Amino acid sequence: MKGQELPEGTVTVLFTDVVGSTDLTTSRGDEAAQEILRAQRDLRRQKVEEHSGHEVKSLGDGFMVAFASARRAVACAVGIQRALEEHSRTQSLDEHVLIRIGLNTGELLQQEVNRRFFGEIVGEDLNPVPVGAGGWLTITKPWPGMLRGIWGDDQRFKDQYWSDVPGKYLCGDNARCDDDGYYWIMGRIDDVLNVAGHRLSTIEIESALVSHPAVAEAASVGRP
Repeated sequence: MKGQELPEGTVTVLFTDVVGSTDLTTSRGDEAAQEILRAQRDLRRQKVEEHSGHEVKSLGDGFMVAFASARRAVACAVGIQRALEEHSRTQSLDEHVLIRIGLNTGELLQQEVNRRFFGEIVGEDLNPVPVGAGGWLTITKPWPGMLRGIWGDDQRFKDQYWSDVPGKYLCGDNARCDDDGYYWIMGRIDDVLNVAGHRLSTIEIESALVSHPAVAEAASVGRP
């Protein structure tokens, strides 16, 4: 859901969290639990839209929503709780969902990410690939948080991260750069599934699964 435009300056961020979602899955089973959680997610999104909120991020059960004013954020939080309380009256006791909501007000810092990256995407021939093509993600310059070695095994560090692409740090990820200059991580180099002659990264399969509205999260693991 796109919601409203992300506000600037001082904003209030609303966080939500479902209480006992794991227990709900255990007691009701995956399919029934997901149906219950999907209903409360729809209610939350409806209230966010009503109060002009911008959904910044959703991860599993949790939401992060930005509001231009604290008044709107508080009204949305109250609206969510009231809507869930009303909804719970039509459900059995073991289907009730409790939501924790937190609010924080402060200055919002907006910054573009994944652009002007100090690295390159190279192909198996070790040459840079064209825009839009996939390849190995490498880093060409040192950065503050880089790995400086493997304890007690300097040679392994050199072999694993510096030998395949001379002079560049090999991250171990497949990536591509789009026309706008954004970098997209496509999965690990050593984590590829061979399906009917096609080499597919696990993240490609996961992305296809979560694109379905009935799927909240997905994990793809290769099995020999």
